[in-house]
Amino acid sequence: MRLSYPRHRGRTRPNRHLVALTAVLLAAGALTACSGEDAPERTVEAFLSGWHSGNLNAVGFVDATGAKVPADEVLKEIKELSGELATTPPTLRRQGDAKITADTATAGFRIEWALPGDTRWAYDRQVRLTHADDGQWQVIWEPQVVQEQLARGDRLGLRR
Repeated sequence: MRLSYPRHRGRTRPNRHLVALTAVLLAAGALTACSGEDAPERTVEAFLSGWHSGNLNAVGFVDATGAKVPADEVLKEIKELSGELATTPPTLRRQGDAKITADTATAGFRIEWALPGDTRWAYDRQVRLTHADDGQWQVIWEPQVVQEQLARGDRLGLRR
């Protein structure tokens, strides 16, 4: 069975494929606008990559009060907090999308340390971010990003 549409003089019926293509392009444009360059996930990825490589210069940091924290201070504190594990950077993977509420976001990530004796220690953490006046997301730095029970001055250690 074949359907045919009547032709009207001076008017043409819209092509179904063209209508569908237009709808898809409009939807793709809307999704692209939602996941723009300043998405918090980009900042989290830069943070995790910088932590692993030892170069956090691509990331902006603030403390819990909103005061800027230099990237080299954050890197120094991560190394200190890592204690006996500092010589072996962990594997870091972002998990899922950030949850955004107004000008703050929370994003999950997984930390996996390689320990002596082919042992692995893996756990999930979250990092908080704030949306700065310049439109970029900044990491809210606190020792609990490394491990939930850590405070300034603490160190991770290995014990049998």
